[in-house]
Amino acid sequence: VIATEQQQGSLEKNDDGVDLIKQYKRQAMNMAEECTYAKSRADEFGVQVSEEDILKVEKDHRDNRSEKVFRDIVANNFGLSLKEYRRMIELSLYRKKVAEAMDSKAKKDAEEALALLKSNGGNFSEAAKKLDKKVMLDEATVPMDSMNLDGGRATEAVKLDKGEISPIFVSKNGDGYYIVSLTKKTKEEVSYRSLWIRFTKFSKAIQQLRKDNKIKEYIELQD
Repeated sequence: VIATEQQQGSLEKNDDGVDLIKQYKRQAMNMAEECTYAKSRADEFGVQVSEEDILKVEKDHRDNRSEKVFRDIVANNFGLSLKEYRRMIELSLYRKKVAEAMDSKAKKDAEEALALLKSNGGNFSEAAKKLDKKVMLDEATVPMDSMNLDGGRATEAVKLDKGEISPIFVSKNGDGYYIVSLTKKTKEEVSYRSLWIRFTKFSKAIQQLRKDNKIKEYIELQD
């Protein structure tokens, strides 16, 4: 909440009357619980997060800035030390890797989608229609400096030639697999088509834990 206020100004309610402070606190608590759950199951799925993994993500976030400059950005925008920021990256990577490891069906669906695209000349609309609920189709145009707000699709799309199909890759926020194809790029924007194959096993496991009252919160979220 503090970090959001530092970036966007004081938080009260949005135009729909939603209490943003309460909403952001709830989202932060949910993410903390999900990361804790993921870390508790990491050994079961053979998941590890190395220092190299963490530094690779940090390097992407730095975007050629020096450590000192980046440390100041992290402190000013997020209210975190660099050590705390790296810990946040580590936990998010555990969540991402465990969600992927849990969901063998999503991998099979992604492989089916990629095979279909390769056989139909890269027709994403046709593939989405045939695969129905297994995938979600998106056609988007985003700024080149989108900072991966689209899950990393623009970053992958810009590496491609027009009409080329990407390999399967995991979204930056760990919510599923993506396959993208570049439709157009300029100095300012990149346009692409994508198929999103969602991870569902992890979210269902969390939902079941909440339903069974197995997640205990020992702090009260204050307004």
